[in-house]
Amino acid sequence: MHPTPTTGGPDLNIFIAAPPIWTYVAGDTIIGSVNRQMHIVAPDAKISLTLIGRTKARLITEGYPSKARHYSEWKIFDMQPQTLLRGPIHIPSPSTLTDCIIIPFSINIPEAASKSAVRNHTQEESLIPLGTHCIAQHPLPGTFATEWTGAKIYTEYYLQAQLQYMRNGSWQVQRATAPITLGYPTVDAGGIRFALQQCGVMSRVRSQRLLPSMQDVDLSLTQKTQKILGLSSVPGFSFKVVMSVPMAIQLDNPSSVPLVIRVIPQRDRSSSDVLHVVQRVDVIAVKMTILSKVEIVLKPSEESLHRVPNDEHVFVQHLSSARIRL
Repeated sequence: MHPTPTTGGPDLNIFIAAPPIWTYVAGDTIIGSVNRQMHIVAPDAKISLTLIGRTKARLITEGYPSKARHYSEWKIFDMQPQTLLRGPIHIPSPSTLTDCIIIPFSINIPEAASKSAVRNHTQEESLIPLGTHCIAQHPLPGTFATEWTGAKIYTEYYLQAQLQYMRNGSWQVQRATAPITLGYPTVDAGGIRFALQQCGVMSRVRSQRLLPSMQDVDLSLTQKTQKILGLSSVPGFSFKVVMSVPMAIQLDNPSSVPLVIRVIPQRDRSSSDVLHVVQRVDVIAVKMTILSKVEIVLKPSEESLHRVPNDEHVFVQHLSSARIRL
């Protein structure tokens, strides 16, 4: 199970008038042409083009006596093929560039999914409501592909051109495909409000260097041993680190991500000889990690004992550390 690749050649080819890495959004118009260079003589032929959007999933679950495989495919919208040509076609042999057929096209990307495309699916196999109003209001999902152990899913959009012509009393069919990339819906960055949530952790440091007179003094072997053993004679400083971090962030948002770090001394847990000493805390680095959760549900079947097959996976992406100082 793989996303649809680019296919085609001299017999039929799709040219899209956009850079190879171009990203479309819902409502955009795709322009280009469908071309044929190879020799053909057909008194009756038809060239059509359609935009296909779909999502596919495969899940392999443990079972007895063998593993169970579950598949699901959803059409995102139901578009009728656009007829680009209907009639005779003649390309001589040998042919030149002036003999090839070049048919321009313009096709609009829908603003949302269509209710007719999901009518054969039930609510239990969907993560969003399938009511007509909800479908019309929900934005199209962006191009996406991922996999983990036992699971593979992707959402794709592609153009498919088809040439049908009569030869020796039977219809011949040739096809070409051209994937496009659809971006995710955007949200107005001005409307984003970073709600903060707090998390804290207790910590304790033991060292003779907590005393003002010992900060730059080399410790003796006895003092180092006492520190390693954590003896009560070694001064101790207890504190709580409280971080205020956003509950959610928006990727590619130009606004700064608020991050508040506070160090709160715990006097009742610190040694008496450091209670009145101002301690300096240096934050060497802050590491950030993005957790992306992907969840899938599939249509129940006899193989799944009519239970809804589902799975989820969390992807971990470590961001580069930021060096700061308080």
